[in-house]
Amino acid sequence: MAQADPLVGDLFRREAGKISAWLARLLGPSRLDLIEDAVQDAFGTALARWPLDGVPDRAPVWIGSDRIGYINQGRLVIVDVHGGHVNGPAIRMQRGSLAGSSVSSLLAVESVDESTVMDVASGSLSPLPTGATGFAWSPKGDLAFLVPQSSGSNLYIAAGGKNAQRIASSACPGSRRNSAGFISSTRCRPRVIRSSISTRPRPRAYRIRRFRR
Repeated sequence: MAQADPLVGDLFRREAGKISAWLARLLGPSRLDLIEDAVQDAFGTALARWPLDGVPDRAPVWIGSDRIGYINQGRLVIVDVHGGHVNGPAIRMQRGSLAGSSVSSLLAVESVDESTVMDVASGSLSPLPTGATGFAWSPKGDLAFLVPQSSGSNLYIAAGGKNAQRIASSACPGSRRNSAGFISSTRCRPRVIRSSISTRPRPRAYRIRRFRR
């Protein structure tokens, strides 16, 4: 597949510096030589494998500092930085959300069948609420995601990728999604379900009036 060569080159020019900088912040600048070697190995593997396996359907994601996940021909593929395949359950994917934690071996996957958190080290799966999408990991390893509803979306957080709890909702009665997926009502506001923000009332401001004698 000839188009893989310029694609890998363009991806390397756009992303190699970002990946190296991110890994340097994570592992320390003293390991920069090792980081640059690992990044070049990862792109070299892509240059060798993509013409044979086909270009992935979307950009790859890092899982921790030594594994990479990508979608190839409707299947989730996980490799190490040297291109070796990491064994795990067969997961069918199309255009679903895919996000890896930077501090653990956890990967959030929106597959064809369900949304789940996969531990690529053990291969175990932890199901997420039905329809979970839009995954984002915090620097501490907590997972945030959305669950779309007919009238809005619910925001969840899963500490350490487990025990997801709904913390906010943008759904409001009487609102509907149109054919493009947008909320038709303009009166819908996010409703916080659980928040660490103090709800104590603010002190009232008094105006001092001066009286004539």
